[in-house]
Amino acid sequence: MNESETRAEPIDPKLKVCGWGVVEGAKVLHFLKIICQQSAALRAETQKLGAVYQKKIDDFEETKKSILQKAFAGELRCGEPVEPKTEKSRRDDKIIENKMNQTQPNPEGVI
Repeated sequence: MNESETRAEPIDPKLKVCGWGVVEGAKVLHFLKIICQQSAALRAETQKLGAVYQKKIDDFEETKKSILQKAFAGELRCGEPVEPKTEKSRRDDKIIENKMNQTQPNPEGVI
């Protein structure tokens, strides 16, 4: 016997004998049914939203791990497509770095 059968068969008749549900003009049962339906709808919507946000969290974590992995591998460059460095590009980077580190005379004496 499931819950609805238990309610319908042994409980409801006893409630009617005690006067429950037979009060003229009473709308308690009507509102109780509406509230139960709304509660079930809210539960379903909450479960859907929970699944959506869990998916977003999982996607975020996956993206975060990917970015960290690329960062530690030296594959991230700001605003440039990621390509593996060639020997020539490493030499070019070294030349640029050396030129930037050279002290240049300051003709105006500005510090």
